[in-house]
Amino acid sequence: MVVGIVTAMAALALPPSQNAQMQREAQRLAALFDAARQRAAETGVPLAWACGSTGYAFLQMGPRGWEPVDSDLLRPRTWPWSGDARARDWQAVVGAVPPSAAFAAGAVTVELRRGGSGGLGLPASWLLFGSEPVAAPVDLSLADGAERDSVWSDGFAPFQVSRETR
Repeated sequence: MVVGIVTAMAALALPPSQNAQMQREAQRLAALFDAARQRAAETGVPLAWACGSTGYAFLQMGPRGWEPVDSDLLRPRTWPWSGDARARDWQAVVGAVPPSAAFAAGAVTVELRRGGSGGLGLPASWLLFGSEPVAAPVDLSLADGAERDSVWSDGFAPFQVSRETR
């Protein structure tokens, strides 16, 4: 019985697995994407989701170009598996802008499979949330080799998360 209790306590003390972090981050992104789409529609100001190998940020066009959205909910964040949770400005969090819509963020591959804004003069890894409540379909995946979590929407419905085991 003592061995069982000690084992259970040790399991609870371990950091969450990368797969669990990836799944939680996909669920967080779905909720944040819904909030960004709603805010853009309510304010009439388009928002962008910029991501890179270190993290991501929600941005809006300001007098000096793209600026972080003034909202604690949509603040810049680092990827949880990156091991660097320090709050920094959005350019440091995003890091170097990936040249394509698929890139490595530590051991996790981030791929914007549908819905990128590369054709609009923005980097291919950015999403644009327009001022209309209806948008183009989006499909973003987080994959680590064994699991793939997809955050997707058809442009009408709220964002959803699906998990695929490889």
